[in-house]
Amino acid sequence: MVLLNKTMMCGGLVVLAPGSPLQVLFAILVMLLHLLFVLKLAPYVKDSEDWSAFFSTLGLCLMSLGAYSMMLDMDAQQMDIIGLVTAMLPLFCIAVVVGIMIFVDGGLWNKIQERKKNKTTNKTKQTTAGNSSMAKVTKVTPISSKDGIKNWELPVVKN
Repeated sequence: MVLLNKTMMCGGLVVLAPGSPLQVLFAILVMLLHLLFVLKLAPYVKDSEDWSAFFSTLGLCLMSLGAYSMMLDMDAQQMDIIGLVTAMLPLFCIAVVVGIMIFVDGGLWNKIQERKKNKTTNKTKQTTAGNSSMAKVTKVTPISSKDGIKNWELPVVKN
């Protein structure tokens, strides 16, 4: 599907009415089809790869939509707004993809989660150690039998 998308976006757009709004409209339709494919089927192994594919395809789709909007006949103020939105939305999508690469694929998110988990575990250990009357430890020790097989039994505590 990725190769079909690239073929249609590069080869198909060159052949189809170069420089016309029909060419850009076809690019929007191709990118929307690819976006729906990625969104619905989630073709990648990791969720982060699916998110990256979704946001990069969304950025390209928004860029094509912005190019189509720029072909419309509007006044200068509206064209400035369209130009700003057309530049900012794809940049936002690229920033999200880079964030996914750094935090999720790079392992930074897992390290942050481990630190939080370690802090809560250390606090639990400190409160348990401070309350020695509440901390009851049961030790299981192996006892060898005559045939050499170890039986696991709890020690008997006499009061």
